[in-house]
Amino acid sequence: MQRRFIGWIGESVLEILYKSSDDNGGIAIIDNYNGKQEPLPWQLKVNEIIKRWLGNERRAGNSTYTPPKERFEDTVAKSSFINVERHVLPSHSYMWTVDSVIGNLYSTSRASKHFFGENLERFKNELKSALFDINPTGVFTEELSVSVITAFK
Repeated sequence: MQRRFIGWIGESVLEILYKSSDDNGGIAIIDNYNGKQEPLPWQLKVNEIIKRWLGNERRAGNSTYTPPKERFEDTVAKSSFINVERHVLPSHSYMWTVDSVIGNLYSTSRASKHFFGENLERFKNELKSALFDINPTGVFTEELSVSVITAFK
């Protein structure tokens, strides 16, 4: 069994995966995006601060991020894969700390440490202060919804 991680699924990537899959193989895309869920106050504050430091365009590596125009399962359904299904798992609560919020941001192409250059500590201190202003305990709960999109060769 081969496992591969793909941050964004496009037609050319799906074609490569299809060709490299075993005859009885397939793909599974784990997706935690919930377009119906409104951002929480602390998430809005994080986004506001990132925009103030890095601008309105969301960076992604050496370019900018453009959100997909269609759902992942619709993109997969247009590919050579068959039997495309979305399986929604029960939602669960996730507890974020101020440090885990910042660590998560740094792990993304959106707010990687190198974008801040010599201002990294100032950014981190501003974000920490803003998050502690929202909740002095520094703990934030988020209800996460996860789904798995499967398709077969």
